[in-house]
Amino acid sequence: MTAKSGGGLEKFNGKSYTMWKYKLLTHLDHEYQTKLLEKRQPEAKVLMADYLRGNPEKPPSPTNETDEHEALAMRWDVVNWTRGRGDLQNLLN
Repeated sequence: MTAKSGGGLEKFNGKSYTMWKYKLLTHLDHEYQTKLLEKRQPEAKVLMADYLRGNPEKPPSPTNETDEHEALAMRWDVVNWTRGRGDLQNLLN
């Protein structure tokens, strides 16, 4: 990718920097969540893409207990859905 200057805004392959940055942070968040899931560690409460919208507050701790196997299956479903949604958004942009 080459950085181009035009009108004061940086562009990468013709796309604005903010769009490029959002896609990169979304990809990094997905990779991080996948690694946490593979290592069976607790899921991340705040991700890098959350900082694009401002400073996120510390989320409250979960209060309900679920079966570990069920919770793991739900997390995999969310990770796969998020990846598919991100790929679709990138395709349409």
